[in-house]
Amino acid sequence: MADIYFVRHGQASFGKVNYDALSELGHDQARIAGEYLAKVCEPDVAFHGSLVRQQQTFSEIGKSFPDLRATENRGLNEFNHENVLAVHYPEFLDREAFAAHIVKQDDPKKYFHRLYQRSVKQWLANEGDYEESFDQFKQRVTQSLRDIQQQTPAGGCALAVSSAGPIALCLQDALGISIEQVFALNEVMANSAITRVMFNQSGKISLSFYNNYQHLVYADSQVTYR
Repeated sequence: MADIYFVRHGQASFGKVNYDALSELGHDQARIAGEYLAKVCEPDVAFHGSLVRQQQTFSEIGKSFPDLRATENRGLNEFNHENVLAVHYPEFLDREAFAAHIVKQDDPKKYFHRLYQRSVKQWLANEGDYEESFDQFKQRVTQSLRDIQQQTPAGGCALAVSSAGPIALCLQDALGISIEQVFALNEVMANSAITRVMFNQSGKISLSFYNNYQHLVYADSQVTYR
């Protein structure tokens, strides 16, 4: 059996014009995750997506693995939530105005989450014209998982920095769950949370643990989801 340790990126810049960058807290979360990982695994290979928040997360984790180099795999990228939102809320296209609108709400994160949930539900039903359909998203995530499996030596360990959507989707077949349940898993994944899966020579996936963020608890760091 070989292992894959999936790590969700640290907290991104919610409420900012450019979401795709770690906040100061996000950098700390990723660094703490790396310190924990160094105690439990010795990755033979590493991967991250092409999103800035994923690359920055790997850079922080890499401080605990100075000799580890990562391969960029765009299949690990999150789906474009900005496009999914904009299809149903065209006002989102003006990011600066929309961000300003969001932060004026009584609870900006809850308000944004309601819009996000409605938009994703329609995306899953293919209701709209998207840059990437859900089926296309699933295909590239599935291929990225195969890529990682093929490049991980037998009995070895891989580290993959990704986002909540792709990580949860990788578990669908292993757990035999619906896509609605996949996105329920997606919504509870903490920033910098670690998920460990194992796979055999045939590629069959087994879940060891999901959404582990105890490294943040023990370090007295803040646990965040957005």
